[in-house]
Amino acid sequence: MKRLIQISLLFLFVSCAFAQETLAPKEKVLRVYDWTHLNVQSPNTNCQIKIISMDGMSVLKIENTNDAPLFVSLLKIDDSALIGRADFISCEMAIENVHEKNYISTNSDGSIGIGGMFGGRLDLSQVFPPVAAGGDQTTNNPWYNFNGGTKNWNQYNLDLKRTSYSYANTPTYLELKLYLLASGTVYLRPIKFFGVASSWWSP
Repeated sequence: MKRLIQISLLFLFVSCAFAQETLAPKEKVLRVYDWTHLNVQSPNTNCQIKIISMDGMSVLKIENTNDAPLFVSLLKIDDSALIGRADFISCEMAIENVHEKNYISTNSDGSIGIGGMFGGRLDLSQVFPPVAAGGDQTTNNPWYNFNGGTKNWNQYNLDLKRTSYSYANTPTYLELKLYLLASGTVYLRPIKFFGVASSWWSP
């Protein structure tokens, strides 16, 4: 009898685990932004941007030929349906001969901050609607600093922030940006949006 109870409990735990696995939302690719369908502009004459083919896919090649810092806007999104379902943006990046410099930023009080030696950073600006009518928009900027040198492909996931379980507090606008602090070359595979594909799961 005791053995039968133990077996019954075991089946109960297995059934619960299976049910949780079955009902749990799965992260899936919601959309892929191929560089051949986007128009990334070179910000200055010292930046060369072109689309090349690598490993059977389109890759964006960005080369900063000057030792001055470089800023490139990669992707701008205002698709509210996509933003509302997405959990993070995935960027696969390789770098070649990227030089490092001190990352210098301006703090909210106007002072200058030095964030250490880096090759560059990926930044995802997220704009939120006003909390109250007539209020100001707010922004959130998850980012990744990356070191210089030459490195093979790495994946960087930038999370979309939500201030509450409310659609109104989902970002309304996204902009993915690349900063290079000095000269070097960056390669980017197509950008992927990941999220829960099931429509009945709320953000």
